[in-house]
Amino acid sequence: MLDRLIGSDKVVSIVFVRHCETALNAQGLIDGDSSSSLTARGRLQADALRLYLNSVNKRWLDQSQTRWLVSPMLRAKETAAALVACSKHEIENDFREVDVGDVQGKSWVDAVEVKIVSSEHDVHTAFPGGESFGQAQTRSMAALAHHLIAKPKDLVIVAHGGIIVLLILGILEISLDQFPFSEIDNGSCSIIELHNIKGKLVPKIKLINYAPPIGEEIQ
Repeated sequence: MLDRLIGSDKVVSIVFVRHCETALNAQGLIDGDSSSSLTARGRLQADALRLYLNSVNKRWLDQSQTRWLVSPMLRAKETAAALVACSKHEIENDFREVDVGDVQGKSWVDAVEVKIVSSEHDVHTAFPGGESFGQAQTRSMAALAHHLIAKPKDLVIVAHGGIIVLLILGILEISLDQFPFSEIDNGSCSIIELHNIKGKLVPKIKLINYAPPIGEEIQ
């Protein structure tokens, strides 16, 4: 899907960061299109993630060397700001979370019980009042392709669990039907390198869904 977008042999790293914990996350509710803010625990997660990324590659926290693409949603912007103080982020509207419509603010169990969706909700079926996972993947992959066209720097993408899963599945050319079996945690990072081999973009998985331990979790 992203073949021939990088015009050199340069290896490009994409660092996917899921926003840190919000009040709705803590309650097991679906954030969706909410303006939910980070909790105190979420800010601790951001601190731990910043230290981890700095230990792996200091360049990723230097915006003169790495492009930061951030969802327009408050929880993503707060996470990005906590990772890089006084930062200049590029807002990418198509990295906003999947629009779950009437399911927003509810738990999946509750949404099924009141018959907003079925327990076997299909990835290609739009949520009532929202979009489908397939539609969300199409828009987010198109945005990623746009940012990869002109020999890019490494990218840090601060977004959401659903969108990050959809982007990773798209890059790896894994069927969208695998979406329900994939999960990305709050305050986690996933890293994929893109190699241009004979004109074909080949992904290499470096890290998936690593959430550095915080405070009381470190023993």
